[in-house]
Amino acid sequence: MNLKKTVLSLMAAGTLLMGGLSATAAPVDPTSSDQAEGKVKVTPTGGEFNAQFCNDTTTIAPNAGDFVITSGDVDFGEAEVSLASGDTVTGQIGICYTDTAYDRGAFKTSMSAGNFTNGSGGTIGKANLKPSGVHNVLQGRWSSQGVPVGDIGANNGNNVNPNAGNSPLPWVGGNFSSASLDVGFGYKGDGTAGVHTVLNMWIPGSMALIDLELNVPAGTPGGDYTNEFTLTVAPVGP
Repeated sequence: MNLKKTVLSLMAAGTLLMGGLSATAAPVDPTSSDQAEGKVKVTPTGGEFNAQFCNDTTTIAPNAGDFVITSGDVDFGEAEVSLASGDTVTGQIGICYTDTAYDRGAFKTSMSAGNFTNGSGGTIGKANLKPSGVHNVLQGRWSSQGVPVGDIGANNGNNVNPNAGNSPLPWVGGNFSSASLDVGFGYKGDGTAGVHTVLNMWIPGSMALIDLELNVPAGTPGGDYTNEFTLTVAPVGP
């Protein structure tokens, strides 16, 4: 009997002790908080931006490795003309942008062309030459992926960027009798170089393709005709 009472007394004492601890504990304030500041300095290094003519043989096949920029010459093939009728021939030229620069500025891209001559007095005036369409620009990466990329677009003569899947978008501007034709533009931002998520290959920037159309008038003397295209990229804005 004495043993049972002793146990009960210990249990009661323990209950009282625990109750005493609970009564003296400090309350927790759920609104308490603290903040710490993290710092990092980013210094842009390397990278470049330039543009050059290229053509549709540029390697863009899936899993083909690195993007390879090739010659930008345009072969319009052969025009068959007589004194009574002319002919229309077509070609294609690309503009390849090396675009690895950090936070580059906005720009516009324009093209000009000279007359076609055959070295023997024959001439096909540049007014007979014009773009017929512009294609969706191929970029290594783009702003819709959630990164601050300065997207590059094609201008179809109406300052329209054909990124809605219409490729090629018909040309609505003039011919090369003008001093130059605006055929592209770029927004301010980081360069478009990157690994293309569909082609699975590294692209050092962007590539734009432009379809060209040359009207060879009736009675044009025979021969091999050549001309010169000039590419100009100019900054826009501050």
